[in-house]
Amino acid sequence: MNIKKFYYLVLITFLVMMAITGCGGQTETEPNAADVSHSEGKTAFTGKVKLLVTKDFGSETLFEKKVEIKEDRTVIDLLKANLEITTKWDGDFVNGINGLESENGGVSGNRFDWFYYINGICADVGAAGYELNPGDIVWWDYHAWKSMGSANSAVIGCFPEPFIHGYRGNVGTTTIITSEENNSLANDVQKALEKNGVTSIESKTLNEDFLQNRQGPTIVMGEWSELKELTYLEKLNKAYKKTGTNVHFTDKGLELLDYSGKAARTVTESAGVIVSTGAGLGDESPLWLIVGNNREGLEQAVEVLVENPDKISKAYGVAVVSGEIVRLPI
Repeated sequence: MNIKKFYYLVLITFLVMMAITGCGGQTETEPNAADVSHSEGKTAFTGKVKLLVTKDFGSETLFEKKVEIKEDRTVIDLLKANLEITTKWDGDFVNGINGLESENGGVSGNRFDWFYYINGICADVGAAGYELNPGDIVWWDYHAWKSMGSANSAVIGCFPEPFIHGYRGNVGTTTIITSEENNSLANDVQKALEKNGVTSIESKTLNEDFLQNRQGPTIVMGEWSELKELTYLEKLNKAYKKTGTNVHFTDKGLELLDYSGKAARTVTESAGVIVSTGAGLGDESPLWLIVGNNREGLEQAVEVLVENPDKISKAYGVAVVSGEIVRLPI
């Protein structure tokens, strides 16, 4: 096997291993007929996509622009048309954007690389392998990564995506799962989603089977004291070094993690989190968690999403601690 191809496969395999349970679904679909036209035997898209380039987990914006889709069909085409890039492995891997290059930190050091997300879902193919759909948000971020705890299979900073356009043009019904005691908060979240253009939403009571077999984006809401009774969520919390949520609920408090998966801060006061994860790269059914360490913490997190969603823009995840927005990872 060509050594370049082998190295590329090793990197993809490593990234997949970093996600909680393995590869997500990869169903290929045709674009929505309302968004395409045909000319000379080729499919020509109409509409725009948003191209966002940041560094350090979205903390610094380097480029942001809505771009008309014409011949720029794939992510790599989009980059080449708007930015200066360098590539490796026969053009399959983006090594640099506008002079910011990947760095190999050696066996024990940190690596810095470019990662990209479509509507908040980490892509499962190289930039040349993803065909764009109108309305997509293409987000590239340059950051350090060192261990399996640095996996981010899904992020929240493209809100209201992925609830509108999904992944590969596939978007299932958004499901909000919570207890009856939190129905009023769930209704607030549903209204906020509808206000932002999400058209298909349903609500369910906390359900173990649905979590394990969810179809479409899912939002779980509640206090950790009740959510931990669900085996799926308890296992998710225990696997915090593999999920990329950058949070860990413990008996001593809520741990907020750095990019390597280590606890950088332990919160004992009222706090809530808004984080996301997926069952592997390219998961079309990402799981969003809006969780409080008590009722006040849950209400704080819901209020941010409902009243001030701009505060989670370009964030991988956030914790809301006594009204303060803490970007994750720390």
